[in-house]
Amino acid sequence: MSDHPDSTTAPKSIGELSENIVSKLGASRRDEQVADAMRSLETQVHDLVHMSHITADVAEAMFDRPDKIMKDRLVYSMHVSERDAFLFALGNIEERVKTFKAAYMAAFDGETV
Repeated sequence: MSDHPDSTTAPKSIGELSENIVSKLGASRRDEQVADAMRSLETQVHDLVHMSHITADVAEAMFDRPDKIMKDRLVYSMHVSERDAFLFALGNIEERVKTFKAAYMAAFDGETV
C-alpha cells in the first residue's frame, strides 16, 4: 500500500502543508518562522497558476487557427492586440517567477519579502 496521501487527506494549501510539516517536526522557533514565511507565498503561487492559465488560453486562441496549413509549415495571422496580450502575459509570468523565486529563497531562510 502506498504511503502517499490520497486526495482526501492531502493538504489543501501551502499553508496547510507547512503547518503539517511544522507540527510533525515538533517545530523549533526557526521552523515556525520558515513555515510562516512559506505560508505567506500562497497568494503568489495561486496568482502564478492563474496567470499561466490565462497565457495558455491566449496562446491557444492565437495558434489554434492557422490561416494556412502546408506540408511542414503553419501560417498564422493575428491581430496586434492578440500579440500584445500574449507578450504581456509572457512578460507578466516571467516577472512573477522572478519575484516568486526571490520570495521562496527568503522564505526558506524564514524571512518574508
